[in-house]
Amino acid sequence: MPKSHTILIVEDEPAMLVALADTFTRAGFTVLQARNGEEGLVQVEKNPDIVLLDVVMPKMDGIEMLRRMQADSFMKEIPVIILTNLSDNEKIAKAIGGDALYAILIKSNWKLEGIVEKVKSRLELTK
Repeated sequence: MPKSHTILIVEDEPAMLVALADTFTRAGFTVLQARNGEEGLVQVEKNPDIVLLDVVMPKMDGIEMLRRMQADSFMKEIPVIILTNLSDNEKIAKAIGGDALYAILIKSNWKLEGIVEKVKSRLELTK
C-alpha cells in the first residue's frame, strides 16, 4: 500500500475547512488543519508533504505565512498551493516570486475533487 500523504490545510472559513478536510481524508490523505497563518506555521513544523493555503485570514494572512516559510530553510522546500477568492493574481504572484513549488487556484473556479487532483499532481511534480 502506498504511503499516505499529509496535507496541511490553512483556511479560516469553517465550512470550507471542513469540506476540504473531509474530501482529502476520503482521498486517503492525512489532514492537518489551521485556521490562520499563525496556527499554520505551528502545524507546518509537523512536516506535511504539501500545504493548501488561503490568502485572506485573521491574525496572519497566507502571504505573510508564505514569506515566513520562504525564509526558513526547512519550510521553504514544502510545496504550497494557494487557494484564494482573490482575483489579484499579480499581488500573489509577486509574493511567491515565480517559484515552481507554488501554484495559485481561485476557489470559485475549482470543485473539491479538482483541488484534490491538483494537489496529487503537484506532489508528483515535486518528488
